[in-house]
Amino acid sequence: MITGNPGAGKSAIASSLVAKLTLQQRLGSYFFFKRGDADLGNPAALWRTVAHDLARFHPSIKSNLIDFLNRPGFRDTDILLHFKAMIDDVLTKNCPLLSARPPVIIIDALDKCGWDDSHSEQRQVLLDTLAGWSRLPRQFKLIITSRNEGLPNLFHDSRHCFHISLETGDSVGLDTQNDIRTFFRQKLKNIAPGLGFPDSWPGEPVIEQLTHRAAGLFIWAQTAMTFMEEVWSDPAVKLKLVLAGNLGVMNEDVDMLYQQILNFSFRNADDATFALLRAVVGTIIVAQAPLHRDDLKYFVSHDDNVEEWRLNMILPRLSSVIDVDPLLRTRHLSFAEFMTDADRCRDERFYIDKGKLHQTMVDACMLIMKENLRFNICRLESSYLRNSEVSDLAERIATYIPSRLSYSCRFWMAHLCNAMTYDNGKDIMKEIDEFLHVNFLHWLEILSLIREISQLKATLSAFISLLEVSTVCSQAIHYNKYFAD
Repeated sequence: MITGNPGAGKSAIASSLVAKLTLQQRLGSYFFFKRGDADLGNPAALWRTVAHDLARFHPSIKSNLIDFLNRPGFRDTDILLHFKAMIDDVLTKNCPLLSARPPVIIIDALDKCGWDDSHSEQRQVLLDTLAGWSRLPRQFKLIITSRNEGLPNLFHDSRHCFHISLETGDSVGLDTQNDIRTFFRQKLKNIAPGLGFPDSWPGEPVIEQLTHRAAGLFIWAQTAMTFMEEVWSDPAVKLKLVLAGNLGVMNEDVDMLYQQILNFSFRNADDATFALLRAVVGTIIVAQAPLHRDDLKYFVSHDDNVEEWRLNMILPRLSSVIDVDPLLRTRHLSFAEFMTDADRCRDERFYIDKGKLHQTMVDACMLIMKENLRFNICRLESSYLRNSEVSDLAERIATYIPSRLSYSCRFWMAHLCNAMTYDNGKDIMKEIDEFLHVNFLHWLEILSLIREISQLKATLSAFISLLEVSTVCSQAIHYNKYFAD
């Protein structure tokens, strides 16, 4: 178990271990949890993924898994069964065959698992199964990284696991300081030639200042250097800006860096630009899965008034905190937490209200579905063929189901649940009523085509639950009868 504060370098260590174990042919599986991602934040996805990877690791494991999967009773959400039958039993049974090259499993960011209330029960079951790993033969290694908060005492008990804590702040170790110092030295050496400076720029005293400012937080070092490497502004000016900030403690220092980057990047912006900035960043933060760069405009604005050049002006100035590849992601969770926490982001020009953004996403999803859903969207010649029997189905989906529509069909309910949680007061039952009466079957068709029909039960259950607590009781009764029929 590797624990530490946000930005201490836990994920960097996990990624390095994945690369090293891959070269040694020891990597059994890895899973990087991601908060806010419908797939990578789902506790039920872990052991299924690990089992799939282990089947590729050794043919005997594959054979045992196929035997289990051919039995009736397998359920996608049964975490305890997944661990017992596909991990515990299979590894124990194959222990002699794997003794020469036992697999290592890496789980990164356990704290981001089960990121909303709907997953809390599953998260607890998953934690119980992780604790059960200690009963497996000792040759099978499980490496977990996590923030300190929220972990059961079991994970800090040396009888069950070996625990490493990455220290930051005043307690940062010499090895960590040396690693960060080396990182700054190499990165700055790469920048210097482009500025016409000697390789020694900006000098060891400045590198020491930066190392001290980082306080053991790799995310601070990485963000500061990415900011200085941006091509649209003078790195030397940015270096002075970074060094000019007052030292904070832990999150405060990272928050201060984020505030400096935003202030510098949008120092001459008008109110309209700030509003677009909040919409762009907020959309990326609340998205349930990374959005494609080309789809961003459909979720940011509903009136087609967002010119492409304005988005192209916003995104490059956020390159130190937002990754565009072309999927849009925040480079680190701490930036999303900073932007959506009023106590941490005290500048109203940058603060993002997640409730309002989720409502905006609901509106966008409903509009996208209204404009794009239609009968037989992939123009299939026959309804008598199974999806698997349509030879060119993948090509048809790519042609006729744009990624923004696929996203909307998968996640409109998740955004609705979040919007209702924040209680923003907007009643969208009229739009939902129209959707259910006009496009319900078309929506089911999309879910079937993109292989997301397994979400249907959970989506409808969540919707009915919302209706049961809604003040619109007559509509709740109406929809309950509708789905029952």
